[in-house]
Amino acid sequence: MRLRTYASRASIWRYLILGLPPCALARCTDTTGPSLGPCSGSVTVTATASLSPTLSWTPNCLIDQLVIDEPLPPSVGGVHAVWAISARTPGEGAAAPLRYGTVPASMQESVAAEPLIMGHSYRIRISGSGAPVGEVPFTYWAPD
Repeated sequence: MRLRTYASRASIWRYLILGLPPCALARCTDTTGPSLGPCSGSVTVTATASLSPTLSWTPNCLIDQLVIDEPLPPSVGGVHAVWAISARTPGEGAAAPLRYGTVPASMQESVAAEPLIMGHSYRIRISGSGAPVGEVPFTYWAPD
């Protein structure tokens, strides 16, 4: 009986020793980087020209909401949201960059991403700490 207990303990230690390095490695490759605070004040928003644009802002901070909309003609009025995401927990949203249509784990989608139409004008709006912090108009052109 005593030998069996020793063997069980040795097995447990062997599994712990084999399991810890991969766990530690996974922690070391965390892509979130340094802890960022929520956006406050003004930020500069940019978008790349690609089939699935990359959206960025500086300074890099956590946004609570991102909305991309298409202004409608005056005869129709208003705007048409083509993608909208918001933080699951206020103040713990997403940092830049984001790819159009890809929802980070810390965010939830309230308007599913629609295909962008070549040559159409859109507006990117981001909010942080419950207030608008950045906005930029852009015309969608995918590279050749």
